[in-house]
Amino acid sequence: MSAFGRDNDHHHLFANSALALVDEVDGVAEAVTVKDVVSERLRWDAPWFKWVRAAHEEDLERLCRPVFGDFPLPTLGAYLTDLPELTDALLRIALANVKRPPLLVVGGTDQLTREASSELLLERLVALGEHQTVITADVNGAPATSGVADVIAVHNLTDGEFARLDVAEGR
Repeated sequence: MSAFGRDNDHHHLFANSALALVDEVDGVAEAVTVKDVVSERLRWDAPWFKWVRAAHEEDLERLCRPVFGDFPLPTLGAYLTDLPELTDALLRIALANVKRPPLLVVGGTDQLTREASSELLLERLVALGEHQTVITADVNGAPATSGVADVIAVHNLTDGEFARLDVAEGR
């Protein structure tokens, strides 16, 4: 596999990518505020010895505006569990994409319950795709008019087919 000019270098690939909207990676189970998660993100990115204050409105604007575009940002006091699904999805993407690496991988836009929300999220991902490569996995594919550069169909594989692929790849 070749990515970013290197062959079989997963460390380099992960160093140049961000992953969002994958519950096992960025899901938050407990009731926390937007301020909590934005503050935590600021602290993760700071040197270990540096004191980082709680997030302010300027931090929210700087970290989230590139992903939210013209959509309204959530308030710092809002609980994640109370956010509309589109706002929650955009926030998770914004927090993952703070450093704006060359590759942004996003869980399926079609996991949102409202079709209109999925379409709006896809519009924002297309806008982000003007400055970085964005990959998403959707069960239903993308609408032809969405501005998506390419759609690659991957058919359902059975367990046996996965096993044969592993053997063919020498795993």
